[in-house]
Amino acid sequence: NPLRKGLADMLISDLSNLKMLRVVERDKLEEVLKEINLSSSAEFDASTQQKIGKLLGAETLLFGSYFELLGTFRIDARIVKTQTGEIFKSEGVNGKTEDFVQLEKELVWKIVSGLDVKFSEKEKSSIMSSKSISYKSTLLYAEGLEYYDNGNIKSALAKFQESLSLSPEFDKAKSMIAKISSMQSSK
Repeated sequence: NPLRKGLADMLISDLSNLKMLRVVERDKLEEVLKEINLSSSAEFDASTQQKIGKLLGAETLLFGSYFELLGTFRIDARIVKTQTGEIFKSEGVNGKTEDFVQLEKELVWKIVSGLDVKFSEKEKSSIMSSKSISYKSTLLYAEGLEYYDNGNIKSALAKFQESLSLSPEFDKAKSMIAKISSMQSSK
């Protein structure tokens, strides 16, 4: 399901806004997952977590799951210590599917609030700022990421553009369009 990449990308972006955290970019994570030939979280046992942690140089990993049922969306996240496989922290949020972006922001805030992380008001407002981004736009963005990761740049660009047409303030879609445009102009 492409939404997993979209959700991961949004979480990475929001958590990256905190200077005290060092967050691995989605592209780097994709490379590592391909290197160890993993595609589903069901395969993330303790030894795999340790291998991923070592390859990324990470002390902890953030795993999650989500489901949508009859207009209700639930997102859960766990922070796992890579050396021991111990669950360090677990959080979840649920609400209306149409409020997906706000739910993602609430989850980030819950994760950060429970960690020993200091943050400024500017960082907090950066995380919690919520533009009007539709769930449909988020799904299109996630599909674009899937195409992008599979090397289908033309289809990826089309999905990002469609996402942006539904939610003109969607900075993530704008950023990916700019990235692709930059790649194409340098060829």
